Parts: sequence; structure tokens; C-alpha cells
Amino acid sequence: MSKHVVKNVSLAMILCLMLALFAGCAGPVSRARQKEWVEKMNETFKKDEFTYAGPHSGEYGQEQYIADVKSKKYPENRIIVKELNGKLLTNYNSIRYRDEAVDYVNDYFRGRFSCDSYKVKYAPVDQFGPVIDYSFDEYYDECFSFNCVRIALISKNGNFPSDEEIAEEMLAIAKDRDEICSLYVHCIRDKDDDWVLDSDKYFELYMKEERKVNYIRVAHDEGKKTKFERIMENVTW
Repeated sequence: MSKHVVKNVSLAMILCLMLALFAGCAGPVSRARQKEWVEKMNETFKKDEFTYAGPHSGEYGQEQYIADVKSKKYPENRIIVKELNGKLLTNYNSIRYRDEAVDYVNDYFRGRFSCDSYKVKYAPVDQFGPVIDYSFDEYYDECFSFNCVRIALISKNGNFPSDEEIAEEMLAIAKDRDEICSLYVHCIRDKDDDWVLDSDKYFELYMKEERKVNYIRVAHDEGKKTKFERIMENVTW
């Protein structure tokens, strides 16, 4: 073996050792363990079929505590199984119940704001739960959250509620949900408008802990600049 090849092999070994130290280079033992997680998925969700797709790729390389999984029923979705504090978690239920969750969110916002019509986008972030074959009602009780909900208020004439009225309703929603929410309200004039670029104004409700809204702010487009104004901040209940 040439010195050049030996040098490259040595560098590769050093790199993997560094990854193992800093991010957990997923070796044979880790992969075998992750495959057991996939077997658990198959045992639990019997109406689907899962195959192991390998360790999840994180910021510093392959993760030994997070695995990517392929689903026969949802081949386009990235399903993840991970081990956290000795518990096995997956985002599978949030994927299989996405349509029902969207329907629920649409119904929830019906009549809450004064406008011609409205549209809702529900895009939950990192919505993991235990590897359990929940019904939708059980999933809703255990895992569902408003951790990323966007609603567009559509008014052809631009007759939107005032900034204060929208902020008050967003606060009422956060109180009603009684969880850490992430809410956005966009005011647009046509259902095909870009929710951000074409909006007359849009609002953000931000929380870091339960029962405390850090702020609700509104963004107004002022030519080439966007002006942000906080309407409420540090509201607790």
C-alpha cells in the first residue's frame, strides 16, 4: 500500500473518530440499534411497512440517536425515529394525521377574524411523540400543538381588522390553546397573493414558555423596508 493511500486511510479514521467524539459517528452497533427501532415501528403501525434508511445526518455528521425511516404508505415524507432520555419518539403520527389536523385548524379559525375569507397553513415543527398507534383523538390529546400556524385574512377592499383587534384575537387564541404557540396572521387582498411579499401587513405571536407571550408584533411594508412594531409584549396569565 502506498504512503499516499495509507495517509488517506489514516485521515479518514481520524475524521470518523472526531465525529464519534463530537457528534456520534454512527457505527455498526448504532446502526443495529436503529434497525431495532424500525422493527418496533413495524410492530406498532401494522397498516404500514417501514424500512431503515440510515442514520439521520445532522450538523456534524451522522446521528447515532436519530434514524431516517422510509414508509410504504408515505414514501415522499421524511420519517424520523429517535431516542431521547431512553424513550423512543417519532414524527410518524403527525404525518399520518396531517390532513385531519389541517381540517381541525381550518375549523378552529372559522369566524375568528372579520374578513371576506381566510386560508390556513399548518406546518408543525419537530412534532414528535411516542411510538404508539394513536387514533386521531388520542394524537390530538397527546401530541397536537399550534407550534406553527399561519392564517391569511383575505379582503379584496383591504377592510381588515385594526392592528389592536388582530393582536387581541391572537392573544385570545394563545390563552385558549394554553400551550407554547407560534402564530402568524397575514392580511392579503387575493387568495393567490404571496402571504409575505404581497401582504398589506402581517403579525407574529412569539412564545418561549407556557402562559407568557413574549411579544405580538406587526410588520408594515414601507417601500423597500419592512417596519416592525410591537403591539404587546411580556403578557402573562
